[in-house]
Amino acid sequence: MKLDELIDELHSIKEMETPGTSVLERWRKYYPFIIKEGLIKTYPDEAVAHIIAQLYKLKLDNWNYGENGKIFVDNKEHDNDGRIIIIIFNSKEEIFDGINNHMLKYGWFLAEQEYKLEGIKLIYEKKFGDRYSVDDILSKQGGKFLYHITSTKIAEKIKKQGFVPKSHTEEYLKGSKFKSGDDINNRIYFFIQEPDESFVRTWGSTAVSRTEGEPVLITVNPEFINKNVSFFVDPRWPMAVFTYEPIPPNAIYSIEEKEL
Repeated sequence: MKLDELIDELHSIKEMETPGTSVLERWRKYYPFIIKEGLIKTYPDEAVAHIIAQLYKLKLDNWNYGENGKIFVDNKEHDNDGRIIIIIFNSKEEIFDGINNHMLKYGWFLAEQEYKLEGIKLIYEKKFGDRYSVDDILSKQGGKFLYHITSTKIAEKIKKQGFVPKSHTEEYLKGSKFKSGDDINNRIYFFIQEPDESFVRTWGSTAVSRTEGEPVLITVNPEFINKNVSFFVDPRWPMAVFTYEPIPPNAIYSIEEKEL
């Protein structure tokens, strides 16, 4: 039987407990086991939570797979881009590395770690949200350019070297060299619409406070970015995208200094 025929057959078998839901749809929801090496994506929160619960014997909603801790999806403040929260009970800390490695393979990074009375609380967020190509950026509404706000001190370095993530390697993109807590530091953010002067001064003041100088707006032309570079959406930055990959200095269209 051909693959297409098998998929059609699985879709035709309906679950008795959930009318209208096929066996294949249920399988995809709870068992996302197929992971291709180097695949840049984040698997759905509910599916990942079910897999981690089973692998590491955690309680999930009404599913009690074991007594090592509990796991749940928090969508309250993140709409459809929920966080996965795991609590490892005291004396079960030895499972931390295994959980973290699996979460990275499924495209979730450790954003926060807290110590509670009952154990360690781990908060995971999406490593890769919606993915966009350079061609997508070039065709976006409001013009093709991307915009980055920094200080004059940092801009001098960017002008010579381009935008370079702190730990950029092919292995990093695959997740094999990824260290928890490093994700945000290895992202390069760009606004998709040109910010006004007051916005540049406000955001630039943060960079200036660390490095001195004046706020700077760097305009980037995506036409000079490698077509294989991927951009992702961070739900906390609705008007921006980020990348983990270098952007060459020849992609810089202009650098404008804004006084505080």
